[in-house]
Amino acid sequence: MVINQKYLVIWLFAFLYFCWGMLRFGLVIDTDDWGILVNSRMLLDGQISGDPNKTFSILVGLCAVILDDPWIFPIVSSVLGAVACLGVYRIIEVITENSVVAFSGWAVVLVSPVMLWQVLSCNSISFMTCFLIWALYFFTSEDYLKGCLVLSLASLARPEPIFIAMFLSLFMIWKVRRGELSCKSGITFILILGLPPLWWMGFNELVYGRLFYSIKQVHQ
Repeated sequence: MVINQKYLVIWLFAFLYFCWGMLRFGLVIDTDDWGILVNSRMLLDGQISGDPNKTFSILVGLCAVILDDPWIFPIVSSVLGAVACLGVYRIIEVITENSVVAFSGWAVVLVSPVMLWQVLSCNSISFMTCFLIWALYFFTSEDYLKGCLVLSLASLARPEPIFIAMFLSLFMIWKVRRGELSCKSGITFILILGLPPLWWMGFNELVYGRLFYSIKQVHQ
């Protein structure tokens, strides 16, 4: 696969900017991340715990615990933050067909204090944001398979994308009924969108005895 050098430079610049932010402001880990690290340690010790709707964070936490390096979180967050900014550039570029406008939008997002804080906080919201942006890009490009796959990753980072998945499932059914999408493709897309919530609801029921236990914990 040939990687467009322009996009690589845009991603690299954003990544280096976020790395500078880490060095300038230090390692920022809030209570959510410490909880992920504790749950990851417990999983490695054979104790089942944690929030299944933060599966992606748990996977990062497992890497951090195994490698005994908490900097894994901000590194992954910086990589995905740069990918999110690139996604903003691509969306604007596709919509406007103007590289200057796309670059301006990318720059505004990159220098936003909210974006820098989100990346440096390296919690589940920053991971979800990256996946949501790229899901939007693929859906605007009418690449529904990739869009559904990336949106499913967002649902494994946080529970909120399930509401978008529900809307898109209805949208897929509507396209099938209009004959704009084959029944097989529609069912495939809906199954992809449905797997993450089925995973964490099943986990909640088996471990905690309540389907939506971890969602309530997230918003307490």
